[in-house]
Amino acid sequence: MRRLFSTFFYTGYCPIAPGTAASALSAGAALGLYSLGVPWWAMAALALCMFFAAVPLANWAIGHFGSADPTPFVLDEVVGMWISALVLYGCWKQPAWAVLLIAFFWFRLFDIVKPPPVRQSESIGRGWGVCLDDLLAGLYALGASWLTVYLWVQFADGQGTSYLQAVVLAVVQGLTEFLPVSSSGHLSLIQSFFEKVLGVEQGRRLFFDVAVHVGTLISILLVFWRPFFRLLARVGQDMGTVLTSPANLWRRPSLRILLFVIVASVPTFAIGAIFKYKQVPAQIAGADAGDSTLFDYVAGNPAFVSLMLIATGGILFLSRIKRRQKRGIRNFGIAGAFILGLAQGVAVTPGISRSGMTISAGLLLGLRRRWCVLLSFLILVPATLGALAVEIRDVANQQIGISDLLPILLATGISAVVGFFALKLLVYLVIHRRFHWFAYYCWAVGGAFLLYRLLA
Repeated sequence: MRRLFSTFFYTGYCPIAPGTAASALSAGAALGLYSLGVPWWAMAALALCMFFAAVPLANWAIGHFGSADPTPFVLDEVVGMWISALVLYGCWKQPAWAVLLIAFFWFRLFDIVKPPPVRQSESIGRGWGVCLDDLLAGLYALGASWLTVYLWVQFADGQGTSYLQAVVLAVVQGLTEFLPVSSSGHLSLIQSFFEKVLGVEQGRRLFFDVAVHVGTLISILLVFWRPFFRLLARVGQDMGTVLTSPANLWRRPSLRILLFVIVASVPTFAIGAIFKYKQVPAQIAGADAGDSTLFDYVAGNPAFVSLMLIATGGILFLSRIKRRQKRGIRNFGIAGAFILGLAQGVAVTPGISRSGMTISAGLLLGLRRRWCVLLSFLILVPATLGALAVEIRDVANQQIGISDLLPILLATGISAVVGFFALKLLVYLVIHRRFHWFAYYCWAVGGAFLLYRLLA
């Protein structure tokens, strides 16, 4: 009873899952205050006051328990849970207890996973770091809970098609853009479903294409922000030395990497332009299709996409042939960078995986695994920006309603979050020599679709 009583006041010890228990108790307290008619601003002010009171108490707990983040100290979880509970004030039709349960789930998830900058805030030190990470997790949970309940309301009112498209396209793009399973191949099939089955028009689809590409760019920056910004800082420092000694353009590692990115972008943009602007005659594309681009013609051929998925599986499986990758960036040349760009350009073909091609090419060239991953996504940034510029130009003259704006923003956020975790998984699998595992998936999906087309 003494332990339970002290836990109720959020400064004591709970023997089973202290953070979860404290979050559950504080969620119940928040529901009680909401039921009594306490306004949202009073709830937010109470949470902030509790935050500033928790900081000195956290300093005491650190000294008392001898830990940088003492588990028995749970006042920080209370602050985060009360921030998450502000979602109750959204004037929802759904029961308050169900809305709070969603907020509780999201807060516990973000408190455990700790996405940026939640984990980085722990390094601030002492009481501020202990409390700030839960405050940020609470803000994450507040946003995620609001979107979850809003989608619930939309589907309950029979207006969920746009949101369903946003969620499905964003999840597929976030996963397949980075995992070596061909995002273009998967998106072609998914988008065809929305156009033919659900009647989603082409213009709205282009808006979603822009949204999910912005989301994947955000996820790249979230995962690789440290090496990217270090590289930019070194490029700025080393660029001045080129004027005094042009040979530094090759001698300085940062400038050499920049040169690799430029060289790799040349074949990528050339092949991408061919696929984007090369017209396929109506005699080949079919009378109904009229003149279409090479990309549209290939993407509209599911049998060809299936064959390319099978080919991607073969390339991924071959990447395990060269067991030792010893080449660093100093031993990598212009020819290797051109090959990476060529591999990225070929991956414009629907069914061919971009990350699968570029990372496999780096591995087969003997490049160290960490450099394979980093160079693969360094050369992706200008390619994605170029594709994004073309897509924005295509949708520049199209109208977008306010009702479409939230699904598009939702697609951006979901593709960024899913892409973040997919990219983390990819880095882990490449470093631990499990990259070729995706070959079996590509063979299975490509073979299944090809068999379906042959039987149909």
